[in-house]
Amino acid sequence: MRKLIVRTLVSLLPFAVQAVTLTVQADVQTVRATPDVNYASTATITVTPSDHALLRFSPSDAIQPGWEATIQRATLRLHISAVQGTGNILILSSTANWDEVAVTYNSEPLSSQSVAQVPIPTTAGDLEIPITTAIQKHLQNGTGPFSLQLHFIGATPDAKIVFDSKENTTTSRAPSLDVLLRGPVGPRGPIGSKGPQGPVGAQGTMGPRGGGIDFPEWERHSFDIPADSKPVLVLICRNDHTAVSGGCGLSDGDVFNADSGVQVIQSQRRPTSWLCQVKNDTTRSIQVQVAVLCTTSLQ
Repeated sequence: MRKLIVRTLVSLLPFAVQAVTLTVQADVQTVRATPDVNYASTATITVTPSDHALLRFSPSDAIQPGWEATIQRATLRLHISAVQGTGNILILSSTANWDEVAVTYNSEPLSSQSVAQVPIPTTAGDLEIPITTAIQKHLQNGTGPFSLQLHFIGATPDAKIVFDSKENTTTSRAPSLDVLLRGPVGPRGPIGSKGPQGPVGAQGTMGPRGGGIDFPEWERHSFDIPADSKPVLVLICRNDHTAVSGGCGLSDGDVFNADSGVQVIQSQRRPTSWLCQVKNDTTRSIQVQVAVLCTTSLQ
């Protein structure tokens, strides 16, 4: 007996959405013309005005007790390969157990609990039938098997649908139950490993030359230093002025300290700029301010 459970998690603060897909555990058709014959091995299941289908799922394999209130939507999905006639498909639920390889038309369990009623489709393809309330009630009452019976009601004599069973290895489109849960987000997971340091960005273009100055003037700029990086920071004097002095420091007023994981690797004057290289070994971004004293001629 094959069983497949697929889960998908999507974070939607402050809630998390979990999509659970359960593949049918057992599926079989019962035929009134041959009431004592079992059809468990057929690759397709046919429903007609006289022939029925039985499906069994086990929602408690994937949905914990008490989660029924978080179910936003539950959908029965059938892959229809052939269809004809008109009428309605009646879906009944049952908690009765039955043996897939032994059940027949004469021994199939009876159920009067209506779950859904949908029109017979006009074309082949995926048929989705909403059964949210039935799944919620089932989980409220226990954790046993969840069986569905498919009948026709008000159908024309020639009506039928044919859908793939789990024995169909050609298409692998067995009946499934798609359940969408929504609940609070769980605790945050551990921080992932650090990625490689990115390249230093290109230097910006020099601004236009302005009117000359004959006295030193400080220029300052703050840079964001990513975690686990050691970028080179260059602050250029405006208007090609000469760099006289400069330095770099933490914008929040703290001092560089190798023990804290933040230190200056180099700090030096260039002809028209001040260069600093800062190493940030912490796991957070820091802000560093670079200052340069500029003048029209070297003092």
